[in-house]
Amino acid sequence: MALPTYASSIITVATKVQQNSEFPQFVMGGRNANTYKLFKKSTTYAFNVWRSQVFQIGKNFDILSIKFAIHPDMTTNMEIIPVIYFDNESSSSVGATINPTNYPNSDRLITLTSKNFSNTVHGKHNFFIEFQFTGSALSVIELPVSVELEVEE
Repeated sequence: MALPTYASSIITVATKVQQNSEFPQFVMGGRNANTYKLFKKSTTYAFNVWRSQVFQIGKNFDILSIKFAIHPDMTTNMEIIPVIYFDNESSSSVGATINPTNYPNSDRLITLTSKNFSNTVHGKHNFFIEFQFTGSALSVIELPVSVELEVEE
């Protein structure tokens, strides 16, 4: 399966604003392709890729697990492709697609292990995680994302 490709996008600001409701809502400002604009919570995707910060390890390491919750429950037309990039993006490992076929019990708490990435979870210096959203139904990764590592001494 080929990974989807996206026009470059960047989020430059995030804030909470009052939007006709009791509680403030998040609004993000940034660029999607060549257009600068504001994005707010909706039922469609404004950005199809989420990336974590780069985690600097500085030694050989293996990722044992990645845990996170999704919202809402996994249903039809939801797909999330996890990718781990290692060592300044010199290599990557694409995980099994998170969708109703692979998670048939409407799972919300997802635990990815080395098996989900064909046991290709070794890095030497650093890594970051990417989630690509490809389904037509909106799904969201809830924070925090927990990562368990084994570092060689």
